[in-house]
Amino acid sequence: MSETRSVVAVILQRIVVGGSLVVCGNLVGLVHSLPRCAAAPPSGDVAVPVTAEVWVRRLSADSFHTRQTASQRLLDLAMSDVDDASSSVIVALRSGLSDPCVEIRLAADELLRQIEQSKLDRQIDQLKNPRTPAAKIDLPGWDRFSRLMGDDDVARQLFATIAAEHPRLLGDRAAVTEMVSQWTSPRWDPYRMSPQDHVRWSLLLWLDIEDAGRGQNRLSSRIGMSLSHAPMGPDPCTIEGSAIQRLISRWIQSEGHTPTARNNLVIAMRYRCHDQAHWLSEQMLESPALSASATVTAMLTTSVLGHPQLHQHLVNRVGDQRTAHVWQTVHAGKNKIRTQVRDVAIALMLYHQGLDPRDFGFRELEADPLLIFRDQSLGFASESDRSDCHRAALAKLGLDQPPGQ
Repeated sequence: MSETRSVVAVILQRIVVGGSLVVCGNLVGLVHSLPRCAAAPPSGDVAVPVTAEVWVRRLSADSFHTRQTASQRLLDLAMSDVDDASSSVIVALRSGLSDPCVEIRLAADELLRQIEQSKLDRQIDQLKNPRTPAAKIDLPGWDRFSRLMGDDDVARQLFATIAAEHPRLLGDRAAVTEMVSQWTSPRWDPYRMSPQDHVRWSLLLWLDIEDAGRGQNRLSSRIGMSLSHAPMGPDPCTIEGSAIQRLISRWIQSEGHTPTARNNLVIAMRYRCHDQAHWLSEQMLESPALSASATVTAMLTTSVLGHPQLHQHLVNRVGDQRTAHVWQTVHAGKNKIRTQVRDVAIALMLYHQGLDPRDFGFRELEADPLLIFRDQSLGFASESDRSDCHRAALAKLGLDQPPGQ
């Protein structure tokens, strides 16, 4: 303040009148007679720092400028790299939530939300940066997610989207499991979720995979039905090479050998998880306890993907008379079409020889975009039709008629 008074005195001494300087002694004396205000601390003294609690009190100041300054200062301290400063601000603001002053309560609540969002945004930005080590990312759930999915750019981008859209769900694992397992909301019901909502599908699959590892109640049945039946499940046309395709493959692996092995194989083919489809079909064809319908699906899958032992697998099943499917067409009247395992084996051998199975009597045959033929369409309405077809086909293939047929 003393410096200001000296400057004012000099200005008053130099008043230009008609091009000449006039000395105004009276005015100078008046300036020096003004009362002195609190001066800045002498050099060597250190100003006492303002604490977070003081800044919180200033959130209710009469001056708008003071309130704005206090808010910005609290934000800056909370987002600083100094952990003690950031923690003290959070503590002070949480205390402010119960302050008698309503202005402080409202301002503290808003600031806590801003700080939480700013910290989330900062972490998401770090996550998207491929140079940020995975261990440096502090987002809830990232550690578990990266162990499952890896930490490449595809996995990071998906988790960043999940964190941005559902931050509170990541922080409360038990609550979200309880919510989605009740199927009370269309937003979380696999039967009603949008095929384009890859974020929700990803979150649902991730939760189910984790539950499988814990041996807890599974969401799998409803998810599996959705993934294996179009038009439910994520749109397969939009997931090639995406993180959700990787999640589906992990989900199939987590299922392992279950009563729904056939469904899982259909899912693997629908979503082009060919490694899992190879693995599943090989395991299934080696299993003596495999159901007829699962055997048929495994043969069709192996025919699409290829296998060095494919021909032998098909030959081994030429005598398998188990019924895999029974269906009825409109034009067939009351006659039901029954598909046996041997029907599919013979039709596939003809196909791999470049022959059209319809030329040998497979009249109901229909093409399938995933598995060459629709498995239920490879059957017959009568045993006589089946016998005639098999006899002609096996003769063409150079195979003997199995005993008892």
